[in-house]
Amino acid sequence: MVTIGESPREDVVPEIMMLLERQAECLIKGALDGLSRKQREKLRPGKTDFGLITRLKDGSTAVVGRKKIFPLLRKKIAEFESLDVRLVALLCTDKFRRLGRKFGTSGVVLHPYRILRSEVAERLKEGALGVFVPLENQRKEAKKKWAKAGRRVVVEALHPYVKAGKDLEEIERMRKGRIGLIVLDCIGYSGKTKVRIERLAGVPVLWPRESLANEIRKWIDARERKRNNNLEEGHGVKTGNGNRRFS
Repeated sequence: MVTIGESPREDVVPEIMMLLERQAECLIKGALDGLSRKQREKLRPGKTDFGLITRLKDGSTAVVGRKKIFPLLRKKIAEFESLDVRLVALLCTDKFRRLGRKFGTSGVVLHPYRILRSEVAERLKEGALGVFVPLENQRKEAKKKWAKAGRRVVVEALHPYVKAGKDLEEIERMRKGRIGLIVLDCIGYSGKTKVRIERLAGVPVLWPRESLANEIRKWIDARERKRNNNLEEGHGVKTGNGNRRFS
């Protein structure tokens, strides 16, 4: 896994691994790993950059610019190839248009946004699409990001690390928007937040961590089926401890 913040992201990874329900070896890297506070400050978004919120290993949060963090993110993903990693899960729901779905010679990159976009198309049958984003200044772009012909989008800003009880106004405004489905547009939203919003808003909520775990599980199962087929056909011998390695 790769985060736009600092590894190990103990607020995110354990929950994804629990949802995965598979035995797998998980490696994680952070775009901010090894940087000093001064170096991190230089990554804050400028006037023409888009801000993305992330978490540091000490539990504090940081806002980085999309354009500034992209080269560091791409570098960290490239490092996985030498570790014999074939799947990298991006711990961020931003589009990152310039970041492809492949790395190295045969590696795959999972983008939560692309997964969520497919789920929205499949599950939103009526009503508006509700979207929660972390920062107020992300609302305008989020509306464009999730817009589609004939679809009404309602966007509210809700900090992913706000304490329960301090989010009632935002959830109530969302509920009144005649929505049919909600997307949590940040990997930072926890399972408790998902359950709380679902209960108070009264509609299904798409949770990035769960969506990502489902896709990782599909990839692992597909690889396992292929490996077993090869063994049955006499094309290989199963070795190692049976763990699947991804990041």
